[in-house]
Amino acid sequence: MAEFSEYFPNPEKPALNPEDADKLLANDLRNIIAKIEAGETITIAERKAITDAKMRGVGAVQNLNLPEPAAEPQVPVFADTQEQLAKALCCDRKTIQRLSKVRGCPGKDQSTGKYNVGAWKIWCVENGHLKGRVATSPAESKTKADYETEQARLNVALTQLKLDEAKGKSVSFEEAERIIGEMLTFFIREFNSIHERIGVQLAGLNPAQARSRLIAERNRILETFSIAEWAKKKAFWQNASRSLDAQKLHYLTGNGQSSMS
Repeated sequence: MAEFSEYFPNPEKPALNPEDADKLLANDLRNIIAKIEAGETITIAERKAITDAKMRGVGAVQNLNLPEPAAEPQVPVFADTQEQLAKALCCDRKTIQRLSKVRGCPGKDQSTGKYNVGAWKIWCVENGHLKGRVATSPAESKTKADYETEQARLNVALTQLKLDEAKGKSVSFEEAERIIGEMLTFFIREFNSIHERIGVQLAGLNPAQARSRLIAERNRILETFSIAEWAKKKAFWQNASRSLDAQKLHYLTGNGQSSMS
C-alpha cells in the first residue's frame, strides 16, 4: 500500500531566508535606536518594538533608555478664541469668521462665553461644512502622527511575521490549507478503498474475526496518516505533527474510541 508521501510529491516553495528576515527586523530596530539617540520622540508602536527586542535578548537594545512615547493629541471641549476653535476644527480663523455668519451656527455657549467644540463639529458635519477636515469621534479624528504611528506598528508586525515564517514558526493560510487538504484526501481514499483491499479476506469470517480484521486495517491507516515529511522541516508543522502523533497514540492504545461498535 502506498504511503502518504507517495500520493503527494514535495511541493515545498523557497521561503524568505532567515538571515534576510533577521536583517529586516534589525534594520527597523536601528531606525528606532537612531531616533532615540537623536533625541526624537518615539511612538507607542516603536516603544513596543524595542521592549519586545529586549525580551528576546537583542544585545543592541539592552542598555537603551526609552523616552516617553508621543502623547495623544488632546481636543479641548471648549475653545476660548476663534483661533483655538479653528485649530480644533483643522481650519483657519477666517473660515471660523465666515461660518459664524451662517444661519444656525452654534456661536458661543451662552453659559460659558466660549466656543463648544463638539457642537461646532456636529453642526459642520450635518451641514456639509469643512468636509474631510472635522470629525465627530476620536476614531475619525486621526492626525498624520496617528497614521505614522499605526504604519510603524504595522511595519514592525509585518517584519516579525516574515521572520517567523522564515524560521518556520508560522505558515501561510495557503500552505496550511494545502497540507490539511492533502491529509484529508489521503484519509478519505484509504477508507473508501477498504472493501477493495480486505473485502475478500472478510468472507467466511465470524463476526468477531471480521471485527478484529477491520480494527487492524483501521489502525494501519491511522499509523500511516501523517503530515508530509517535507512540511515537518518547519517548526510549525513539527508541533502539529507531535500533537497528531499524540492523538493517534491515544486511539491506537485503546484510550480513545479505538473499539468498533
